[in-house]
Amino acid sequence: MVWAGKLVEEGHLISGDGLHEKGVTITGKDCIIKDGSYLESKEIIGGYYLLQAGDLETIVELAKECPTHLFGGTTEIRPIMEMEDYE
Repeated sequence: MVWAGKLVEEGHLISGDGLHEKGVTITGKDCIIKDGSYLESKEIIGGYYLLQAGDLETIVELAKECPTHLFGGTTEIRPIMEMEDYE
C-alpha cells in the first residue's frame, strides 16, 4: 500500500484492484464459455494498476518499484490503445 500511496501522491495512479479467482472465459467466434478464469494458464493475474505518465520510460521506472517483484512476481506494461491507433 505504501507503493500505491506514493503513486497517488505523484499523480500517476488512476485505479487498481485485485482480481477475484472466480470468473469465466469466453473463447472464439462461437463464444464458448468456460467456468473459471485462466484454467489453462501457467500464470495468474492477481490484479492491475492503471497508471499515467508522460512516457513509457516513466511507467517502466515506476513499475520497477512494485513490491510484487520482491516475491518473484512479474509486471506486464501495456499502453491503452487510442482510437487513432486504428487509423
